[in-house]
This record gives sequence, structure tokens and C-alpha cells, in this order.
Amino acid sequence: MSQTQSRQSVMILVGAVLAVVMIAGAIVWWSEREAPVVPVDAPLMEVAIFTSTDRFARMTLDEKAPYLEKMQAAFMEDPQRFDSIPSEQRNIAQRNVGQALMDLRMKQYFALTTQKEKTAFIDAQIALMQEMMGKMMIQRLTKGKSASSSEAKDRPGPPRGMGPRTPAEQKKRLEETDSIRLAMMAQYIGAMHKRMEEKGMKFPGPPK
Repeated sequence: MSQTQSRQSVMILVGAVLAVVMIAGAIVWWSEREAPVVPVDAPLMEVAIFTSTDRFARMTLDEKAPYLEKMQAAFMEDPQRFDSIPSEQRNIAQRNVGQALMDLRMKQYFALTTQKEKTAFIDAQIALMQEMMGKMMIQRLTKGKSASSSEAKDRPGPPRGMGPRTPAEQKKRLEETDSIRLAMMAQYIGAMHKRMEEKGMKFPGPPK
């Protein structure tokens, strides 16, 4: 083989290697690209689906706040609103929104400086919780036996909720939660439990 042919062979080989590297890089970029941020004023279902993404999960709490308020308000208006979202995606959205909502409410609560303000905040959250539970109960009673077996299979356990649904999920959630957040949750939920007792109300479940 002449020197010219040898040089041409090397150039062809280098070009092939570069092409493979560029293609591999493009594949990696395509697979790792982030989902675009859906603006909070986008249609509700687009916002709901966005809350199930890793991109939403990585946002700061302040960035999530307007999405959380929008999702909670929509759920309060109609608990069945998000039924059309596939169950797996819906469950992820519920988990993301539920965890972030707890963090947001705790941040708001602990930012208050007087007991009067804290009590008023807890009262508002209790009222919201009671309203939500009432609407969910009405929904279950209205649905009654009309729910198909396929629908029941699609949604095991409690009909709907923001938190973990089984003891195993609860245990896993606790193991994944840092001690500072656990302490804050205990104090916040304890304050809510105490206030409900003062009002003669029953707390939904054992005190945390």
C-alpha cells in the first residue's frame, strides 16, 4: 500500500470514529434532555401532567408554589378532574404535589411569629382538609357501585390521596425523609391534632 493510500485509510477511519462519537453524543443529549417547563398559566391538564415530571420535582419550593396552589384549588373544585390522566402518571403527580404542599404549608406555618397567627393558619388548614374530605366522601357515595371492575383495578387502595397509600409506602417515605423534616412534620401535624381536639373534632388517623 502506498503512503497516499495509507493516509487516506487513516483519514477514513478517523472520520468514521468521529461520526460514531457525534451520533452517540446526539443520542445521549436526546435521551437526557429535560422536559420543558410548563408555565403555571397553561391549561390545567398540561400543568397537572408537568407536576409528574422530574423537571418539576427538581424545582425549588418557591418555584413550585404557584403550581401547588393551582393544583389544590382545582382538586378542591372537582376531585374527579384528573381522572383522565393515566394512573401511574397521576400517582406520581399526587406524590410530587402532596410532598411539596406539605413542605410549603410547613414553611408558611413556621414563618409566622405569633401564636395567634399560627392558630389562624392551622384553623384555615383544618377547614380546607374538612372540605376536601367532605367532597371526596360525596364523590365515593355518588360513584357507589357504578365503578367498573377495571376502574377499581386501575386504582387500588384508597380512592385518591396525596400521601403514601400502604404501610410499606409509608415506611419507605419515612426512611427517605431527613430527620429535620420529620421533626418539623411532627410539630406541624401535632399542632393541627391539638387544635382539632380543642374544637372537639376527630383527627383523621393516629397523631404523627
